[in-house]
Amino acid sequence: MMRALILLLCLAWRQAWGADTYVDNTCQFDGNGTAGDCAASANAVGAYNSGDSVIYATVGAGNTIYIKRGTTVSDWAGINVNTAVNIDDYGTAERCATWSRTGGTTAIQLSSNGSIVRDICVTGDGSSNLVNITATGVTLSGVEVHNNAGAGAGISFTATSVGGTLTDVTVHDIADDGVNIAAAASGTFAITNLDCYMIDTANSLGDCIQANTGSVSNVVVSGGRFVKETNTKSAIIYDGSGTLTIKDRPEIYLEANSAQGIAMWGSGSLVLTSTYIDGENRTGAGCVFVTNTGTATISGLITLGCDYGAYVSHASGTAFIRNSTLKDAALSAVYHTTGGTLTLNNNYMDAPINIDDASAGATTVADVNRYGLRLGGFRLDGASHATLAAWQAASSQDANSTTGVDPEFVGGATPTTRDGFRLKSTSPLRRVGKDLNIGTYQDALGRGYLHPPSIGGLEATSGDARINKTAR
Repeated sequence: MMRALILLLCLAWRQAWGADTYVDNTCQFDGNGTAGDCAASANAVGAYNSGDSVIYATVGAGNTIYIKRGTTVSDWAGINVNTAVNIDDYGTAERCATWSRTGGTTAIQLSSNGSIVRDICVTGDGSSNLVNITATGVTLSGVEVHNNAGAGAGISFTATSVGGTLTDVTVHDIADDGVNIAAAASGTFAITNLDCYMIDTANSLGDCIQANTGSVSNVVVSGGRFVKETNTKSAIIYDGSGTLTIKDRPEIYLEANSAQGIAMWGSGSLVLTSTYIDGENRTGAGCVFVTNTGTATISGLITLGCDYGAYVSHASGTAFIRNSTLKDAALSAVYHTTGGTLTLNNNYMDAPINIDDASAGATTVADVNRYGLRLGGFRLDGASHATLAAWQAASSQDANSTTGVDPEFVGGATPTTRDGFRLKSTSPLRRVGKDLNIGTYQDALGRGYLHPPSIGGLEATSGDARINKTAR
């Protein structure tokens, strides 16, 4: 009788309701999970030594499962986190605490509203997604999702997801998308300082961020670094009826031909500002590809290379490109076709064709722009015009624009970094733009424009460059 009572007390202690829980699989004994140090004997005070000792219901909503840094836990009995617990790391080891799943389709399933996962590495062989989210308001912060040995995505917000937050998350070595947002997922998904590289390793399906066809959610991308090494898909793509907002100095690097920087489809709205896209010597696609029928508003954009700095093909609706620098595209700085209206103001463009108005159904409105030393031509309704004067006469546009302009970038004739596009004190682009009176909008370094503004993607103002997270 006494032995049975002692056993019951031990079990009650081991599964204390609503307590923080610790896991360290290097411990000899399986403790009761209530402390980070190893237990002196089985069921004594100390960390669990296996993942299958964790029972989420006994951890309790709002409490935290701590995993020892430098360890890899792969033997979870309940891989579905179905209680609103937090997951975090502890200890001082340099290597992260790793949650790994083999022999299954998902490394971690988050199905309880409000769960928070911090500073954990997630890896596995998921044939669908490494992190699968089906709940409302889930947050991942400082999480690294990597090396999916299967064919799936890194992080997936599924059809039942309602809003979610990714902050300082890294995704890499993923066969499919880095972050996938289902069409039926709703609410706002805030993605801040995402570091994405080596996704789409299958070279057929993967984007760093994809909101699927028919999306109804809003997606806000703030800052981050996106590297597209394969020649399919995009760094960021949205196809739906909500709003895609990109801001706060993201950097996009295209390292293969035919890769796109940003693609906007559907009937939703695009707000793109303060962005740098480097597609130098890459051809086959546009740095920015706009086909939505909602409003597209672009400012503070710098593009380098690609076939097109901006490719705009919307059947209806309006698009604006303001205070941007579109340089060294292989074909044209701006390509406009199909329909709708595109308005271009205060931009610096330098390409073989500066503005390609390719269709009689498209309306292009342009003024107060500067065109570079390449002395590129223009097209109106598909007909070529070799000079700015010929374009002005044929289109009645760009009455206050000039060509053959040396912008005097700090980085020389062809800058290779965003900072290189700063303007020298003698630059003819400084403070000569049209004051558009459209409220606050930012340059490619996140700084406000002056009145009157400078031409191009960087304002001629003091202030240090705001540097994003760039370490791999």
